[in-house]
Amino acid sequence: MTLERTEWSVFRECLYHGTTPAGLSFYCLPRRGYNKKHAALAVDYGAADLEFVSARNGIAVRVPAGAAHFLEHKMFEQKDGSAFDEFSRLGAQANAYTNYSHTSYLVSTTDHFDVALDLLLRLVTGAYLTPDTVEKEKGIIEQEIRMYRDMPAVRADTNLMQALYHRHPVREDIGGTVESVKSITVEMLRDCYETFYVPQNMALFVTGDADPYKAFEVASAACAARPGRALRRPNGRPVKIVGAGEPGDVHKQKVEERMACSMPIALVGFKDGVTGLRERALASRQAAGDLALLALFGRSSLAFEELYESGLITDKFSFMFDAEQTYSHALLGGETPEPGRLAERIQSVVVEARKNGTCIETVKRLKRKAMGEFTALFNSPERLARTFCSLVFKGVGLAEYYELLRQVSQDDVEQVLETCLSPERQAISIIWPEELGS
Repeated sequence: MTLERTEWSVFRECLYHGTTPAGLSFYCLPRRGYNKKHAALAVDYGAADLEFVSARNGIAVRVPAGAAHFLEHKMFEQKDGSAFDEFSRLGAQANAYTNYSHTSYLVSTTDHFDVALDLLLRLVTGAYLTPDTVEKEKGIIEQEIRMYRDMPAVRADTNLMQALYHRHPVREDIGGTVESVKSITVEMLRDCYETFYVPQNMALFVTGDADPYKAFEVASAACAARPGRALRRPNGRPVKIVGAGEPGDVHKQKVEERMACSMPIALVGFKDGVTGLRERALASRQAAGDLALLALFGRSSLAFEELYESGLITDKFSFMFDAEQTYSHALLGGETPEPGRLAERIQSVVVEARKNGTCIETVKRLKRKAMGEFTALFNSPERLARTFCSLVFKGVGLAEYYELLRQVSQDDVEQVLETCLSPERQAISIIWPEELGS
């Protein structure tokens, strides 16, 4: 198998890409002169993938919430101890994260990169799963769940997702609950592993001062022992069962809770009416949603200035648009002394924008800003790799997303206003300090 070389003139960069004999998608963006080499292995399996057709027997199964996150934890365990010790001996830093759509494994190092990359790939393609180690891990994950449960910002986010969605798995916490984790068995994890952790369902991205041909050789050898099972679609991808039967309206309009915190937290969410998009259409929707929120609530917007000057928000105010095939939503908010008033002001900004539209010059300016910030990612191998992981299973690469961002029109932004940022699709989550009332 050979690597193809693509010139990215707009970035003045060159991308090498190919597929290993076992089916792993490989991408390398060499950055000469960088001290570190960085690799990200993305698996198209996330916390929302609770139902799927098992590759072990062809039967549709459902696993408890938190299974994908649990499996991520187990990837670093070996028969003779933790793989983190091996990475440390190599002078390498390794990490991993699970979100709703995918799981990613990261490693970066200045020396011994080929050895560290081989170790990462062999860990992920050769899980060590036993009943004893799975039971032991439950206690560790339960402590993590309880720790996050005590964080007001995390709790506000979880409550908002459960307010927005009736039954879609995205309403479940990524780590699951103490109860759901206790019900996970080694057989369930093996089902998940055998179905999703195969080369055809993964993508590897390497950047930094790395040799693309050597990295490809390492990846090919590491994955050769695990080509994957034949019980799959012709393209080698697992069969997911996600999102069926989710109503278009929000589950609850408002959720409130009291916790130990210094200031109230208010998060406002909008449930998108457009789902089912794939590949370029999905990535384009993501770009349009990002620009819509930037236009309305970015730091250069009149709304942000007004909210900040009035003391309704702090400099930690944030927003995000998340578009996936079976769900899509916008989330925004943060600490505020007056949650109800902040929610009203956010709604009024949205209503006014839906009525009057967005200024075409504003959209053009923000596109230039977003394109500039996207280009700046190339100065950070870690951020670049994470962005790659968020795009690769949408069917677009870094250069393609940049082009889609450039092509976003005012009409695209207006459609987000119309189908997502609607008062009828809004929910609010509030965390009140224990000593305050609502």
